[in-house]
Amino acid sequence: MDNSETLKLGPDPLASLSAEQKILAKTLQPYAYSELERIYQKGKSFAYYTDAETAYKILKNNEIWLRKTSVMNDIREIEYGFNLLRDAVKKNKEGLKQILDTISLRLFESLIAEFDSWWPRTSTSTFIACLSEHNPDSAVLDEDKNGRLSMWRAYGRSSGIAFIMNNGPFLRPSSALKAYASPVSYLTEEEFDTRFSSWMTGLGQQIDLFKRLPPGAVQESLHHTFIYVVTCTKHPGFGEEKEWRVIHTPKFGEPTNLKLAVEPIGGVPQLVYKLPLQDKQSEGLYGVTVRDLIKKIIIGPTQHPFEIAAAIDEMLKAHGVANPSERIVVSRIPMR
Repeated sequence: MDNSETLKLGPDPLASLSAEQKILAKTLQPYAYSELERIYQKGKSFAYYTDAETAYKILKNNEIWLRKTSVMNDIREIEYGFNLLRDAVKKNKEGLKQILDTISLRLFESLIAEFDSWWPRTSTSTFIACLSEHNPDSAVLDEDKNGRLSMWRAYGRSSGIAFIMNNGPFLRPSSALKAYASPVSYLTEEEFDTRFSSWMTGLGQQIDLFKRLPPGAVQESLHHTFIYVVTCTKHPGFGEEKEWRVIHTPKFGEPTNLKLAVEPIGGVPQLVYKLPLQDKQSEGLYGVTVRDLIKKIIIGPTQHPFEIAAAIDEMLKAHGVANPSERIVVSRIPMR
């Protein structure tokens, strides 16, 4: 561990889970669980790439917005994950049915019916914010100083900003917001099928544990897993993004401290959920304030980097950040 990011790990985000909860998490979402452990152990940060105007709104209003999947860069991203999951379920129908119906009578039929009813509404019932795993150890480019060129091109427009964020609030279990971070998988059809088969094997090994739980809770957990699989599976061609998504599905776990609002974005009025950058210590949510969450701000390619830096410096002072200029970096990366 020679990177300074790895020197201050803080509390283990999984320490609050019971042994049974850990088994359930590993069984239902094994890849997400392993990635959470990796991010924590390596002390990785997350980067939120956006443009200067959005960055200004985040700092001024003390909030980050979650948007519908229907207004993402490409809605086909969600369709890709859905098609892979649908086909995998078809290929493994008998085996999966046997496992689920052993856990609870007619569980397979109920789960598939619930998921099928949800899918047509996915674009109106799933809200996300997109992050990228920050990689200051990149052999190609020092992301701590320059950011990532592909992300500037995708999200920076004419004045890019990258908020480099501490990982704690994204990794620690908390139900305060009913919004949860999950890594994106970049898989071919063959890779997805292999992972799905492995997931079924793990599920079959924990039948006795699932049988001790209320059938409704098991179905809800499986449905939730399927939603995350669909929302967080993308074509391998996007792999450079190293994306994580903060996901909120209003159906699950209301009420929430997220705030529903209508806002115009790019000239399109739309529903958003506003995630307040405020701690909720009693609900296990902390380290979310601007002062604690944002460890660095990289100003991307723009004609006015120093004007933007001066403005951000002033806004960070308003949030109680001491020596804010030490957190601001102007990227020297060329972009054309």
